[in-house]
Amino acid sequence: MFSKTTKLLLSFSFIFCFFSSCEGEQEPYPSYLYLESASCISNYETHGSNSHKLNTAWIFAGPQTIGVYDLPHSNEVPVLLSGTQDVKVRPGFWRNGISTLPVVSPLHSDFDTTVDFNLLETDTIKPVFSYLPQVSMLLNNDFEAFNEFVPKNETVDAFIYSDGAFEGNRSAKITLDANNTIFEYGTKNQYDLSYNAIASYVELNYKCDAPFSVYLKAFAFDPNTGISTPNNIGERVITLLAKDEWNKVYIDLSETLIIFEGSQSNPEYINYELGFQAVLPDSLSTASYYFDNVKILTR
Repeated sequence: MFSKTTKLLLSFSFIFCFFSSCEGEQEPYPSYLYLESASCISNYETHGSNSHKLNTAWIFAGPQTIGVYDLPHSNEVPVLLSGTQDVKVRPGFWRNGISTLPVVSPLHSDFDTTVDFNLLETDTIKPVFSYLPQVSMLLNNDFEAFNEFVPKNETVDAFIYSDGAFEGNRSAKITLDANNTIFEYGTKNQYDLSYNAIASYVELNYKCDAPFSVYLKAFAFDPNTGISTPNNIGERVITLLAKDEWNKVYIDLSETLIIFEGSQSNPEYINYELGFQAVLPDSLSTASYYFDNVKILTR
């Protein structure tokens, strides 16, 4: 937090940099917002775990667009308003986990509040977001009661582990070593995704000793029989790098779905398997991969 003297100095600097003044007129001093870490409310039955990484905010106050800021934001945000104003915070995250690709979340609601701004004083905002009601959860694998992922192509077995689980009692763990150097795990079922959707994302909590890839594999769906058969088309969506601590990522599926469905004569009859793949790097004798709260969300 800034002292009042520091705020006054910053106010002069802020005004000098961004506003021209008429001679003899006194420029207004700003008020301030302090942005704390956000929280997320989730109905587990409809949207799963409330784990999130909503770390970017688009701020609006009264008639003004204040700017885009990290959540939490280490410094106070100057606002050239006073009195009671409506404040809107739009949540965002790093698309595909890339810090240079912050996007407004198409999955979460805005946070709206009212602030009584007083010049040179600071108001603190702790945004609370939730999933939009129109967001559908096609998959929610938290590894507590079941595991939707099965080994493909005779790969190493995964097991559910509880010591150090991300949350709840269980997470999934896969370990590669000299005897098992490759794994591929995909969902038992296929899911109806479309590039025409407003948004299609995989949410995932993970940590890993080495990189792994997330893929989609297309299946031709026969609406008459209700049976899906593989059409031998697979596409890597993203490769995630090693993380020593649990991390959250939002993986955008839209570009991959366009690649798939743009080349098909009947794209409405394609369903998708979601999976993970990894190869033990030559530089490591063993590598472990941990997963939790794997979701497919679409809107």
